[in-house]
Amino acid sequence: KGAGLISGAACPTCRGNEEQALSATLLNTRLFFNFEKVTEWNIAARRAAFTVDTVINFSLRLIGGVGILFLAFYIYRQILSLNINIPLGLFSSDVWNLQSPYLRVFLATFLIDLYTVYRTMRAQELEMYVIKKEYQKNEKRDAQIRSVSINRAFSRFALEVIENAYLFALQNHYSEVLPLHLLAVLIAHPHSNIILFRLGINPGALAGKIKHGLQGLLYQEQQSGQPKRMAHFSPETKLVILNAYMEAHERGGEKVQVWDLWTPIADIEGYAKEILYDLDIETYKMRHVGQWVQVEEDLRRKTAFRRAHSHGGFFARHGMDRAMTAVETKTLNSFSTDLTYMASRGALPPSLGRAKEIEQVFTILQSGAAGVMLVGGIGVGKESIVDEIAARMSADMAPDILRDKRLVALSVASVLAGGGAEGSAERLYRALYEAAHSGNILLFIKDIHYLVGVGLKGEAGASTVGMDAVLTEALQSRRFFVIGTTDYKNYSLHIEHSPLRNVLTRIEVLEPNLEDTVLMLEARAPFIEGKHGVFFTYQALTAAVEFSNKLIHTEHQPEKAETILREVASSVATSRGRRAVVTDQDVAKTIAQKINMPIARLEKSESEKLLRLEEEIHKRYINQDYAVVQVSAALRRARAELRDERRPIANFLFVGPTGVGKTELVKRIASVYFNSEKDMVRLDMSEFQEIGGITRLIGEGETPGLLTESVRMNPYSVLLLDELEKAHPNILNLFLQVMDDGRLTSGEGEVIDFTNLIIVATSNAGTKKVQEYLASGKRIEDIREQFVKKDLLEWFKPEFINRFDDVIVFKPLSEENIQAIAQLILTDIAGKLESKGIKLRIAPGAVVELANFGFDPLFGARPLRRAIQDHVQNALANYLIAGQIGRRDTVHLEPGGVIRIEKAAEL
Repeated sequence: KGAGLISGAACPTCRGNEEQALSATLLNTRLFFNFEKVTEWNIAARRAAFTVDTVINFSLRLIGGVGILFLAFYIYRQILSLNINIPLGLFSSDVWNLQSPYLRVFLATFLIDLYTVYRTMRAQELEMYVIKKEYQKNEKRDAQIRSVSINRAFSRFALEVIENAYLFALQNHYSEVLPLHLLAVLIAHPHSNIILFRLGINPGALAGKIKHGLQGLLYQEQQSGQPKRMAHFSPETKLVILNAYMEAHERGGEKVQVWDLWTPIADIEGYAKEILYDLDIETYKMRHVGQWVQVEEDLRRKTAFRRAHSHGGFFARHGMDRAMTAVETKTLNSFSTDLTYMASRGALPPSLGRAKEIEQVFTILQSGAAGVMLVGGIGVGKESIVDEIAARMSADMAPDILRDKRLVALSVASVLAGGGAEGSAERLYRALYEAAHSGNILLFIKDIHYLVGVGLKGEAGASTVGMDAVLTEALQSRRFFVIGTTDYKNYSLHIEHSPLRNVLTRIEVLEPNLEDTVLMLEARAPFIEGKHGVFFTYQALTAAVEFSNKLIHTEHQPEKAETILREVASSVATSRGRRAVVTDQDVAKTIAQKINMPIARLEKSESEKLLRLEEEIHKRYINQDYAVVQVSAALRRARAELRDERRPIANFLFVGPTGVGKTELVKRIASVYFNSEKDMVRLDMSEFQEIGGITRLIGEGETPGLLTESVRMNPYSVLLLDELEKAHPNILNLFLQVMDDGRLTSGEGEVIDFTNLIIVATSNAGTKKVQEYLASGKRIEDIREQFVKKDLLEWFKPEFINRFDDVIVFKPLSEENIQAIAQLILTDIAGKLESKGIKLRIAPGAVVELANFGFDPLFGARPLRRAIQDHVQNALANYLIAGQIGRRDTVHLEPGGVIRIEKAAEL
């Protein structure tokens, strides 16, 4: 508990010192926060001292500024009176008259300027910073552990939060300073506004919860009956403050900032953590947002630095040879960019989320290897790893083996451009010679596989010395290092058979997980925000990652999530203007519009629609109530995200005689879930009765497959497998894999994603049995189990049937069903006529008559369409073409096939 005692005796580590009882050890240094200095008197004294120092520093700078003005005025007068040339004339002894009061004032203030510089340097010496990470053991460090107070490592604002929490507890008669008091003070601090904004927290709601907690805490203390004592920091609060230091250490910060206090509050058990958890704020989210704020602060500093040095034309274009013993590298500089120089100027984008890979690079280089090769998919962020290494080298946060070295990006395109193979090889050789001779180069070669297969040609035209061989030979000298990048395909095609494979250690750069991807987006979000003038919430970044993981499988993270953010930012800026806030709902709506599939959070209107989905389907679908209920339930599960996301959205098998509405229900599914009947891929399985149909479905070589290419082009749709029972058994095994894994590899080797499809197979298998059961008086609901477990097995294997979420048996249509379908078809015709300005009036007797013409127990509703086509549509087409029907006319459809035209009154 941090009391400094163990079983009543003094702790051997802190020797009973309560202030050091809660401590952390970093690099042989025990760190503790001296809470004895946090008293009313000390707080007042520190703040008064800060105010006095601020006034003194301002006064000294003001006096120094006045002196410089006097000097400028003196020089101006001398120029006018002596008519001297600038600047050489200023070195003349006639110009400087020590009797001048202006010059004497400047000389007096110059001494003050020197004192100001001394004060500033002295303050910097006394300043304390967070201990930086070290990448190798320091043998010279004394093994004796020393104790250090970390109070001065906290920024002024972070220290004020701790002090104000103490004063708040003291003034309101609390006996302990709890994390809840820290939280109460934090939400009022200006530096916390960005934290609350990014997390989408309503400050009023949070303040209300904190107030309620504080009131309950005070009531408990009053009811306890214990004597009052001076407020002191609880062990939990001490741990929060100590962990805040560790947070700053982990992110490489110089000082403990206000946002470093938020993460441990969300992590350490207590009422404050419960409040944040209730608002869906967990430790990792708070840590991510803290790092995001730090990225923005660093970018602001870098931007200010670049502006301050924007006129520094004396800086080298390609950087400088940093080490005192470095050799000039003219050829290398002409084909490369100095990344360490760019990092020192703040010109490289920040990078987060690749600490593991960076540590691997450092470890391998320290082991004596010639270099590393980063191998990963396109868009996983291999270059960002190199940028971060450059940033760490520039900030002296890299291992000693990289100290005073330059990370130089060699442009392969520039090396290969012009001069043919011989010229390219010569340029590469000279650049590598300079790198080796210089002794301070870490060479970065993007897409290093381009060097393979390019080289000098022998007399017979065969390649004698490849560029990769030249690089390999140079690396064997161990006088410089190389970091190369390539993707899996090019590594397999080129690097596997190149000598580079033996000198460069391979590091896998895998697609990052959700948390690391969010971190990477935080580093890139400020640039997107700056371009479009919008602001992202943390939930928007998380949504971009989650949705892209679910819905986009042809690209890699973080590139695909970043692409989504750019599209959403552009859309929101266009629709709501600049300074708009981008939320997770904006991300979902933008993606939903792009893929024509509902993924946004359910709004009231859509919720009501889903709850009465059966009614929605039945608006244009007759009968088959059981089928509609089962399909609606599956779509609700999918929309509520309660399905297995590794499988298709739903897998259905529709079994029944022809013409009973199996295909029509599939169209309604596409219309309701994907918003259009066009979002349907249809395959007639009677065309795949031979085993060679597998090749037609998945493709072969460069020939795309009918199935894989259709799904690749329409990944968000309904896949209809018509007459499934006619397909070859091996093809059924193919779909067994699809329904189980949600993936299928095409003949071209590309993995096709089926997880955003609704798969519906239709079949007439066993329908004779169904009709026999129904004829015997059994209900469709009663015969389903027997039909699926017994009769259907004559057509399909049990393991195949089990892959379907539901096998739905369709019953034959009755005469009443046919009449209702006839009414729907005629209503569609009426709608088409209405678009032409013509009204259609349908007599009930005409509907019954048409239904009788189209009713066939064997073929269901199929003959009905032909009957309506023959008796209604053909006649209407003739009247329209002949001009006998015009706008505002009314057409009456009457029994006996009579079509009567009622002409509109003349205008």
